[in-house]
Amino acid sequence: MYLNFNLLHKKGLEPQDIYFLAGIKQIEKEVLDKLPGDVFNRLEVLSLLTSIKGKKGDNPMYNVRLSSVGKKLVKEVFTEPIAGEDEEILFNWLSKYYTDRGKEVGNPNRVKKLLAWFSSETGIYKNDLIKLFVDFLQDDYVDEASRVLEFTLFYPKKFTTDKGKTVAYEAKPDIFDSWLYKHFDKNRDRLIKTFEDYNC
Repeated sequence: MYLNFNLLHKKGLEPQDIYFLAGIKQIEKEVLDKLPGDVFNRLEVLSLLTSIKGKKGDNPMYNVRLSSVGKKLVKEVFTEPIAGEDEEILFNWLSKYYTDRGKEVGNPNRVKKLLAWFSSETGIYKNDLIKLFVDFLQDDYVDEASRVLEFTLFYPKKFTTDKGKTVAYEAKPDIFDSWLYKHFDKNRDRLIKTFEDYNC
């Protein structure tokens, strides 16, 4: 993985800050528990943080999230995710799971890249990602959305040129065009509890 240290220095960030930014992005409670006040203040002053309304009694740090500025910075600091061994294992399992149900896989290389991208965007990895797929496929409304594994991860939008003739597909994935992410977002609390219960 390549880190753009020049950008970190330019923004006035310390190397340790990227650890906490990544932990906040992935909502890692162990990282949030250790978030020092000086780091929090530095990230907040740079408008990298926001917060959500949490549960009463929870550590307030568990409600901290990256702002749109923070998400943009993290994307710029890290290079584009590269599919590796984990994605290969996930792909083999998911492609069999899909084909056993009479569904299509799509482009294998594209699927592996999208698996790496989805995990990078959401902080959902390995077994949790498999559980998310299984949960998604059990939902009645997803028949059309789940027909092709590749499009479950990201369904590209069509658009036309200024002349209104040529139809193309958007090249860069957007997490909000992911059927799988929409399912996760809709069932976020239940699914996060499922992940936590499994990993206990």
